[in-house]
Amino acid sequence: MKKLIICLKLCLALLCAHAPALAQVQNQPRVLLFFSLNVENDHMLFATDALRFFAQQGDRHGFRIEATSDWNAMNEQNLKQYKLVVWLNGSPVSQAQRDALRSTWKMAEPGSAATSPLIR
Repeated sequence: MKKLIICLKLCLALLCAHAPALAQVQNQPRVLLFFSLNVENDHMLFATDALRFFAQQGDRHGFRIEATSDWNAMNEQNLKQYKLVVWLNGSPVSQAQRDALRSTWKMAEPGSAATSPLIR
């Protein structure tokens, strides 16, 4: 029950903190945040705080924040859309996801970035 409440707070924080006009959103650099729901409470709280922080920074500095707990979104085609990819808690679960991330890093355009724990 506690995880459900934290998850709902996480979703609400994203919706409330991030509502710019559609025309502005289309021209903003995109940032993708990955987070896991199936983690310890303190890891969920960290992700909640980080999502709120990134949403505020996106509004302040003109970049678009998108967040997902669907690790299947970590594929080469999808990752090409983003200037920055961050995962907050957890990591890519399949070899295909890790390969997609590595491939995207190799093809990254100047000015793009990704941050993560070390993957082996």
